Amino acid sequence: DSPPGQLASAVGSYVGMFGKNKMTLFIDAHDPSAGTIIGRSVTAGNDRPFAGTAIVKAGQLLASVKEPGDHADDGIFELTFASQEVVSGTWTPSGKGTAKQFTLTRRTFAYDEDAGQYARFSKEKVSQDDISDMSIGEVRIALNEIYARHGYNFKNKDMRRHFDTQDWYMPMHHDVRKDLTEIEAANIATLTKYKKFMEEYGEDFGR
Repeated sequence: DSPPGQLASAVGSYVGMFGKNKMTLFIDAHDPSAGTIIGRSVTAGNDRPFAGTAIVKAGQLLASVKEPGDHADDGIFELTFASQEVVSGTWTPSGKGTAKQFTLTRRTFAYDEDAGQYARFSKEKVSQDDISDMSIGEVRIALNEIYARHGYNFKNKDMRRHFDTQDWYMPMHHDVRKDLTEIEAANIATLTKYKKFMEEYGEDFGR
């Protein structure tokens, strides 16, 4: 067993700010005997695998991992797992760009139907009449919040900036359609239809 506060296993997920964007770092496998570690980073609409080496030094796990390099945003992570709960480090781009320092906290994703400002859209089926007083901005947030509750990794900069500020939000996946409930799928259809009407006829539609 590891002494209190020292790392027992790096495997897990860690989340926090990575520059202007929130990032989830997954450690999928760690083989201490071979000194290898693999995982992936999820941030700003990207989901990139990485692999590298890991050693224990002075009670800390130090890892150097590299993304494939076939994407413009790939780079190299230098990671320090100082405790069970926190990983810190530096990411250096393989090409042009600025290095980023970050500190992430261990966290396991859990779907929460009560998360967000418009949680009712994950809990009860709504009609177009129910949302007729909402602005197009409110509809857009409510619509994307359904996806955000399932950990959707937003490419859209505006939505990403909005949800990255929410404590409950954790970027996880590119496609969450299979995770949607029947209620959520129905409400997405209603919100999308209403949003199209508003875009076509203006903010006064339905008021």
